Amino acid sequence: MKVLFFELFWVFACLALIVALVIDTRRRRTLGVPALLAIAGLTIFWQEFYADWGAYLLWNAELHALPWGPTPLTTPHKPALNLVSYPVFMCAAFLGMLALLRFAQRHLPSTPLLLLSLITAGPVLVLFNLGTEYVSVAKLGLWTYTQTYGPALHTEAGTMPLVFPNLPFAIFGAVMSWMIASCDDSGRPRVERWMPGLAQAHGWQRESLRALAWALTFNLNYWLFLCTPLIVGRLLFGTPSMLVP
Repeated sequence: MKVLFFELFWVFACLALIVALVIDTRRRRTLGVPALLAIAGLTIFWQEFYADWGAYLLWNAELHALPWGPTPLTTPHKPALNLVSYPVFMCAAFLGMLALLRFAQRHLPSTPLLLLSLITAGPVLVLFNLGTEYVSVAKLGLWTYTQTYGPALHTEAGTMPLVFPNLPFAIFGAVMSWMIASCDDSGRPRVERWMPGLAQAHGWQRESLRALAWALTFNLNYWLFLCTPLIVGRLLFGTPSMLVP
């Protein structure tokens, strides 16, 4: 029952987010930051299962699974709820991170933006993640970590790490927040500036290129700063696991 409730919560949260973003997009006649965050967040859901393998994360087998069978360097069980939870989580977390980053930028204008992002946005993402994991692991037993490095919270329902992999996750969030908040004189964020043809595009062609730029940048940074250290770390220093083979 707990599992079904958790899955339905994310489904309804995602549906509510979609409705809100459609209304916002129709009003703006352009994709706002929340919509771009949700789109980009959705596109990185598949990397979760590689990061999980590197972190020895074991999902509750009662969670409805995607039709994605066993593949190298991924967890054997791949819950479908990631399709709906990722857009909601990333949108909510990054809006909070960006709000704090802009607040810090206004009050510390001479401080490099990347440094501000590392000390504001990164910790906010960790707090979001710890809050979600505490409810999911300690209260609902929806997943657990079979091996941990550094401080961890051990409960009857499951185990959750407190530092690693939260540290590389924080770096991902800080770098992405910096790329979103760093704008040129025309207001274009760094995350969009590299996309060929974007400056000359108009209408929904331009919006599609913006969404593509955000999605590709999110995927690249997520893989580079989170998945890569987890996978490489386990390959080099980890031990075999029967539960997360």
